[in-house]
Amino acid sequence: MKIVTKFNVGDTVYTIDKETMKLKEFQVSYVSVFSTKNEDVRISYGVKCDSYKSESYDERVCFASKDDLLDYVTQPRDLTQQRYMAQQNKV
Repeated sequence: MKIVTKFNVGDTVYTIDKETMKLKEFQVSYVSVFSTKNEDVRISYGVKCDSYKSESYDERVCFASKDDLLDYVTQPRDLTQQRYMAQQNKV
């Protein structure tokens, strides 16, 4: 199995902050990859907030530019995607 990530450590990424629900820009501090037996792969990007705290964001809600993020949040979605986004913001 070959796993390819959209971003690398040090890249600038844009997402929606889980607490404030505002646009967030951060440099990727670490990349996490989770894979299951049936080849489901989940990739997330993390940022260290301080020496005791870090945050991670699913690859599906991380973007290379502010414009890409704004395009994503303004597109109509089906109910499955809305539930996923709601779940991501609770994590």
